[in-house]
Amino acid sequence: MREPAPSTAARTPVGVDTTRPNVSRVYNYSLGGKDNYPVDREAWKQISEVAPHMMNLHRMNRAWVARAVRYAAQNIGIDQFLDLGAGLPDFRNTHDFAQEWDHRDVRVVYVDNDPVCVAHGRGLLERNDCVHYVPGDLTEPEQIWENSDARVYLELERPVFLLVSGVLHHLGDDQRPGEHHGPLRPPAACGLLRGAHPLHRPRSRRR
Repeated sequence: MREPAPSTAARTPVGVDTTRPNVSRVYNYSLGGKDNYPVDREAWKQISEVAPHMMNLHRMNRAWVARAVRYAAQNIGIDQFLDLGAGLPDFRNTHDFAQEWDHRDVRVVYVDNDPVCVAHGRGLLERNDCVHYVPGDLTEPEQIWENSDARVYLELERPVFLLVSGVLHHLGDDQRPGEHHGPLRPPAACGLLRGAHPLHRPRSRRR
């Protein structure tokens, strides 16, 4: 009988612990960012040896975010975005795509459960009154809608684009990542457009 694989899913954010790899910092390094430490770079080196195409997947993920957000803002007219599991700031971020073409009134709220990401996000991304970075955990959706500052910055009676990009695959099976999309719907009678990119499409099982 095969033994179950050990759980590798993230639980409590690593935060400023520089002796352990941090998901957001490793991702940041993979895209050429500078907000990382030697332990994160070593982790990325090991990942690349096992999965050499992972950097391309990360770049594809960022390109998908840009396309999805631009389409929602420019073609559908969505002017409110909620980015869950936003991580560390990138070279170009969700609000950069959403506020293109002088759409400076488009609101973007970033959410992450890592206090380091929140601190960096507030310092680097909150450059106008329509962009905010708040603490929150996508595995506790009721907290996001009931207690988070997201309620302060978003008009929940109007449509919101919910962005969950490159996050769900970091949750273990016991955390039931597939069940978090439903409860993430805000408790108000408004439209909700979801965008999720898991970075992986399982192959169909052969019959």
